[in-house]
Amino acid sequence: MKAALLTPWLCKCGVASYAYYLADALAKQGCDVYVVRLNRFGAKDDNYYRNYTEEVPFDQIDIIHVQHEYALLDWCEQAFYSALRTRMELFGRKVPIITTMHSAGNLKADRIIYANSSAVVVHNQHQEALFTFPCTVIPMGIQKVKEPPQPDLAKRRWGVSGKTVGMFGFLSEYKGLEVLIRAVARLRDVTLLVGGGWH
Repeated sequence: MKAALLTPWLCKCGVASYAYYLADALAKQGCDVYVVRLNRFGAKDDNYYRNYTEEVPFDQIDIIHVQHEYALLDWCEQAFYSALRTRMELFGRKVPIITTMHSAGNLKADRIIYANSSAVVVHNQHQEALFTFPCTVIPMGIQKVKEPPQPDLAKRRWGVSGKTVGMFGFLSEYKGLEVLIRAVARLRDVTLLVGGGWH
């Protein structure tokens, strides 16, 4: 199988990290993966998406896999999927479009995504409830570690002791870190350990 992966690529971005590991796993299963890099930053409009979809090798692929997050498409789902469909028609092909949602819950955008995708994937039941259209839940994978760190050694390394609450991932305002900080501050003898980078 030959797949085009439409995604941010090799940049500080949770979606880009996910796509990297997905592409690697697909390649290990014998799939030829063609990455069409989506700019993470910058304004996007109809013209941007027309140019972007020219990079998709419709004549060489069996499937398109879109990595979706609202801000990545600059809230221009209609322009994105219209450009994709228009370009596909020029090749006279009907290539299935799978869209993986990395956030869900915007009814207007979600309706456009559902109408233009052969299948939609979400990562958990919460996203499934927010999406409101038929979709498939495939939990986000994690990397296996050869040996999990021993809790006491890890705590010593990070200079904490006792009961510890951990939060990890890319840090963004919408993830509610300030709520977690206030909640842990109300607990006695509990340390909050936050690990992550900017998002």
